[in-house]
Amino acid sequence: MRSIGRLLGRRWVTLAFVGAVALALLIVLWPRGTPEQKVLRVLSAIAEAVERKDVGGGLRHVSEDYHDSRGNTKLELTRLAWGGLREVGQLSVVLYGPKVTVQGREATVQVEVLVEEMKAGGPPPSIRTPVTVKLRKEGWRWQVVNAEGWQVAKDELEQG
Repeated sequence: MRSIGRLLGRRWVTLAFVGAVALALLIVLWPRGTPEQKVLRVLSAIAEAVERKDVGGGLRHVSEDYHDSRGNTKLELTRLAWGGLREVGQLSVVLYGPKVTVQGREATVQVEVLVEEMKAGGPPPSIRTPVTVKLRKEGWRWQVVNAEGWQVAKDELEQG
């Protein structure tokens, strides 16, 4: 009988240890901050992905339900991103003065976006445009469901 008690005791200690480690990881890795801060982190992550030309990294923050006034969907954004980022040089994306409004599971951000294409010799072509982004909390993640204004920067960069 003693060996069964020891076996159950060891299992209990092992389970308790694994549970404590899992809880500690959850506490350390759980996203912190207000909903507004979390929404801004999503936009910053998208801007950084554009600078790295990481299409997948940016699009992972875009909802499957995305649509905008030009009829773009997530599928169309994917096509535009793969083609567009290949054609331009290194980009710098800066977000100025974001104003975030969160109402339940929906958020709206109004922000000035500066996009500069880094080129050797001469000043970089740049576009500064107001952008309005709408996000929705899907599960535990904020996802972009609509963005208006970025199309101006895209059109101007394409025209050179």
